Amino acid sequence: MGTKRKKMGKEATYLAITIPIVALFFLFNTLPLIQGVIYSFTNFKGYGDFDWVGEIQISDLPADPPIFQYQYGALHEELPDGI
Repeated sequence: MGTKRKKMGKEATYLAITIPIVALFFLFNTLPLIQGVIYSFTNFKGYGDFDWVGEIQISDLPADPPIFQYQYGALHEELPDGI
């Protein structure tokens, strides 16, 4: 009987630790990720109303050379500092 009660206590402790961790992970990681994906299909500027523009934002990305120039510049500047 003592081992069963001890096992139940360990399971309760495990759940008491795991549930808040999973909730915080969802709140601070998964939810902003989902929100960012949703924002990428809109023309939202951070305030006011927004319209759904669909794949226009994504399909215009390869045709926009400054995007790749900025990314290359950022990687060229920051990557050596990280190493």
